[in-house]
Amino acid sequence: MNDYKIISIDPITRVVTINPPTVPTKISGLEKLVQVVVLALLNRPGRSAMYPDTGAGMLDFIGQYNMAVNDPSETLGAVMERVEKIKEEILEFQNALTNEDPSERLKDFAALSVEQGTQIDQVVVKFRLVSEAGDIANFAI
Repeated sequence: MNDYKIISIDPITRVVTINPPTVPTKISGLEKLVQVVVLALLNRPGRSAMYPDTGAGMLDFIGQYNMAVNDPSETLGAVMERVEKIKEEILEFQNALTNEDPSERLKDFAALSVEQGTQIDQVVVKFRLVSEAGDIANFAI
């Protein structure tokens, strides 16, 4: 099933931005799966009337705490908890779907690192996603 593109990934930094094109563009495959995961990460729990417990609320979380630049392990641990929550939610939802393209189905998803961005107040979290088709996507928010 096709979906409309609302995120963009910088080809060099792999940082995701929400940037819907002026002309709606259909996406499918791995690009759709990455968009589903990114939106689930950014979605705040309680925002959806149909699924109030879904979402990781990463925008609220990152920046809420001071992060030690030389040892971001505490922040990475908290991010990993949220990643596991999203992974379980997506796997549960996709089990209800039938005849979906394997490149649009999540197999594995992990947070790789938490780093200081180019600005002093910027935090970058790097992720790796693997589809059931074996396609891999690396991205950051």
